Amino acid sequence: MQQIDKENLQKLSKKIKELRLKQSKSLNQFVFANGYLTTATWSRLENGGK
Repeated sequence: MQQIDKENLQKLSKKIKELRLKQSKSLNQFVFANGYLTTATWSRLENGGK
């Protein structure tokens, strides 16, 4: 993956996690309340796809 792509992915991951934390919710609470993705998928997004 190109360096710029990695940097953008890290920025996106950080914003995704900030969105959840802003609502003061655990990962499970946030995912179940929104119902868009599985907990595992959301966790991967927050961790930059790792």
